[in-house]
Amino acid sequence: MMKTFIRHTVILGAVFGLASGLWAQKSDPFEEKFTYYNNRELGERLVISFPNAESELSRSIEMIIFDEAYYSENLMRYDSRQVAIFAGMGMGSSGLKIVLNDHSQRSMLVTVLDRFTKAIEVFQENEESIAESKTDWMGDGWEAVAGPRKLGSVFFYPNKKVLDATFNFDPEMGRIWIDMGSRVFMDHEVVPYALKMLNQISSYQDKLVSLRNDLGKINDEIDRTIGADRVRAKL
Repeated sequence: MMKTFIRHTVILGAVFGLASGLWAQKSDPFEEKFTYYNNRELGERLVISFPNAESELSRSIEMIIFDEAYYSENLMRYDSRQVAIFAGMGMGSSGLKIVLNDHSQRSMLVTVLDRFTKAIEVFQENEESIAESKTDWMGDGWEAVAGPRKLGSVFFYPNKKVLDATFNFDPEMGRIWIDMGSRVFMDHEVVPYALKMLNQISSYQDKLVSLRNDLGKINDEIDRTIGADRVRAKL
């Protein structure tokens, strides 16, 4: 009996050890990947993505930070500003641009995305009762109960028009999303990643400067290796 107990203990320990190993190997879905560009064609830009994200939609999302030229009405001349755009599947194809020094815009967007993530948790917990809310006497069917729920307001550049941000769901398609105007939306799968990016913008700006400096050091070292620095000194 003791041998059987020991054998079962060893097997159970092996199973727990395997499970622990698999757990340890699981990647963090919110771990960022940084790609830095600095060339004549594209200029300087930093691309942030989540290669370990939990779905194909969320793995496709990117935030691209770069400087853009714009006309400043205050200065009455063209100036530059640092902006970020979102790209990828599961979101609107245009209009998702934020100006990084416009803290009001960022605050409004963070607020509605945070409200959306909290609303979706409650929605999923009560999905069955919500599904039962549609009855035969509703002439519009699901449209009678699945209308947009306002979460707040947002605006995007360049037109800065204030838009209602709404919680939307389609039970027949199994889709949940946040709508921010007729052309700007985010599927529920990508919202947590967009929210993470918005909350980390300051660190991303620091990362851009750090990678810029690292690239400069590498090129300086190459210059010294091939003697280009000495050639420039003689010019």
